[in-house]
Amino acid sequence: MADLHVNSIGDASGGNTTTINGYTPTVSNMAGRNRIINGDFRVAQRGTSGTTTSAGYVSLDRWRAYISTSSTVTLSQQVFTPGQTDVSGDPEFFMRYDWLGTGSPSTKIIMQRIENVKSLVGTVTLSFYAKTELGDNIDVEIYQNFGSGGSTEVTAYDQTVDVTDAWVKYTITFDLPSLSGKTIGASSYIEVSFASRNTTANSYLDIAQVQLEAGSVATPFEHRPYGQELALCMRYFEKSYHQSVVPGSNASLGMRAVYSSVGSASYRFFGDLNYVVPKRTNGVAITFYSETGTAGKISKYNANTTTQSVSSIGGGYGETVIGSYIQTSSGDSSEPYLFHFTADSEL
Repeated sequence: MADLHVNSIGDASGGNTTTINGYTPTVSNMAGRNRIINGDFRVAQRGTSGTTTSAGYVSLDRWRAYISTSSTVTLSQQVFTPGQTDVSGDPEFFMRYDWLGTGSPSTKIIMQRIENVKSLVGTVTLSFYAKTELGDNIDVEIYQNFGSGGSTEVTAYDQTVDVTDAWVKYTITFDLPSLSGKTIGASSYIEVSFASRNTTANSYLDIAQVQLEAGSVATPFEHRPYGQELALCMRYFEKSYHQSVVPGSNASLGMRAVYSSVGSASYRFFGDLNYVVPKRTNGVAITFYSETGTAGKISKYNANTTTQSVSSIGGGYGETVIGSYIQTSSGDSSEPYLFHFTADSEL
């Protein structure tokens, strides 16, 4: 097989780039252009459906739900009918944000916070497919948050989109405000929000293929391999359970092992305490689970109903490791213990 070596591919006008299948390759439309993680809603480490009465990450990775009242809203992964043509590319999943039964016209928001306010500057384009059950309008809002100790948050974009009850692709191009003169602190981010603030008390928002990219053109949705998308999500949330198992379930597969050592006043358990993917920050919220799914417990090997309460995590914790050891108030130096965990470093 012969090799072809060229310095550049010129277009008809003599330039250094050419159009291939309707697109001109540039830095902004190559791999990695979509700053949204899990924009096709394939990854759901916390479970394919979750509820909240306030705010939090309850289901689909990287997507945070919020409601202004104490009513219950549900975030869930929905499955497209194979072969459908309403959303291009025949994707497998879409997200549903359901406020049916809230009983009041409260503010409902689904959002993603993109790490580092400097991750995008200048002209950007947001594209997505959406529909609502009752054809409600939604507010698309983009914020620049400058982190702890940083400048005051800036509203970069805020416009109402006329959404119908059928799938439509929406494209929004705008300029992010300059960062000149801003102070950027720890944990800064760009927030992309889809909000409902109308008088409809009972409806839902369906959304698919969310993409935020540099430039003024909405390129086709970037399909990353599942393993790559999962690794991007795990920077912010990781679990020891198999991907199909909801944290807190009764499950043994994937459990980590630790071994006890008697201390002067308490027991320390040493073992495999490393993360698979380094976390966003040292400030990680860790929850331990026994084999039967009880939070704050670890289980004795071959005796899963015998558990110990975790009192603290010992030294050396950070972005790559849970800690040097797990400490409990009692234990059994003759037997190993097993545990599941979740690690949360979301913005």
